Parts: sequence; C-alpha cells; structure tokens
Amino acid sequence: MIPMVSICIRRYLEHVLCVLTYPLRMELSESVSQWEHFSPQVLFVTLMGRIVTSQLNIYTNILTYSLKWFIILIVKLFVLQSNYYEGVNYLKEKMKDINNMLVEIYDDINRIEEYSIKHGAFSDISITEIHTIEAVGMYGSRTMSEIAQTLEITMGTLTTAVDKLVKKGYMERSRSNADRRIVNVSLTKRGKLAYRIHEKFHMDMVHAIIDAFTPEEEEILLTGLRKLNDHLKDIYILGKNENS
Repeated sequence: MIPMVSICIRRYLEHVLCVLTYPLRMELSESVSQWEHFSPQVLFVTLMGRIVTSQLNIYTNILTYSLKWFIILIVKLFVLQSNYYEGVNYLKEKMKDINNMLVEIYDDINRIEEYSIKHGAFSDISITEIHTIEAVGMYGSRTMSEIAQTLEITMGTLTTAVDKLVKKGYMERSRSNADRRIVNVSLTKRGKLAYRIHEKFHMDMVHAIIDAFTPEEEEILLTGLRKLNDHLKDIYILGKNENS
C-alpha cells in the first residue's frame, strides 16, 4: 500500500510543477520576441499583467489538479484497503474450512472405526483397546515399557488396559527367561484375529477412498498428507521439547 501512495504523490507533484512553470515560460518567451516592438514601460505593464493572469490560471489549475489527484488517491487507497480486507477475510474463511475439514475427517474416521468394532465380531473391546492390540503386534512379544512408549501412555494406564485385555482373552503375559523381572505381552489367537480384522478394516477404508480419485489426485493427496503428518510431528516434538 505504501509504494502505491508514494507513486500517487509523485505523479501529483510532477503535474503541479508542470502547471507552475509552463504558463510563465510561455509568457516570457512571447515577451522576449516582442521586445523590439514595445517600449520598456509598455512591455513591463504588459508582462506584469500577463504574469498576474497566468498566476490566477496557475492557482485555478493547481486547485483543479489537487482535487483531481486527491480524489484519485482516495479511490486507490479505498480499493487497496478493500482488496486487503477481502484477502484477509478470504484467508480466515480458508483457515476455518481447513480446520473444519480436519476435525470432521478425524471424527468421521473414529466414528466409522468405532461402529465397525461395536457391530463386528469383537464388540467387547473399545477403540483404545484395539489400538493396544495393534501396539503389541502380530508376531512375538513386547515388554510393557516398549508398548507404553509406542502408545505414549504411562505404565499405570497400560497396566489397566492389559489387565482388561488379558481377562477378555486377547492378550497373555509371560516372564522373560533372561530376566524374570521383565514382563512380556503377546497376543492370543483371539487377539491376532482381532488384529487382522481391524487391519482389513483400515485397508478396505483406504481402498474405498482411493477408488474415488484419479492417479494424479492420489499423488496430490499423498503429498498433502505427508506434509501434514510431518508438520504435526514437528509441532508435537517441538512442544514436547519445550515442556521437558
């Protein structure tokens, strides 16, 4: 906005200077050509009269140009201000749309996931518990501390969740042969079946989404999701480092 104001003021001054100098230069040039035809007294009176007349015209022209360029300046400032506020409002609306879409997508996925669990073969477990099953994994066993680190929860919270899943028959505990103080957790057959079915649910959901996209749109979506994921991780890691 500032450069545009400077340009308008500069152009205004150029026009004023042109108006100020042009009539006087014309009068002087005409008078010089007529020196040999008039006496000095007549020449002086004539020249002064023309100069006075020119000055009146100058003031009139200055007022006209001033009003003209002042109006132009105000209009341009108004247009720039209007465009600025339109851009700000557009950005705000765009940010709101992005935020609403992210919240809706997150909520929709959770609702769909919860519905599939509650109306499936494993309706006795929650979303949190199925995520605990995923953290344990299909093969082998993991220690409690490893699972807690993956889920980013406390050992107390994990112990409560594992106790429930052991009672429901999805997990089992065992002591490490190398160190009896270490408790390993693994999935039972029922737990592995729940893992596979939930994994299939996610794959079916992804396939259903991709079917609505062209190959070019798939690449754009994947690029956008990667950037979003990386950005959210950067924010989360930065927040953890600041709080630690």
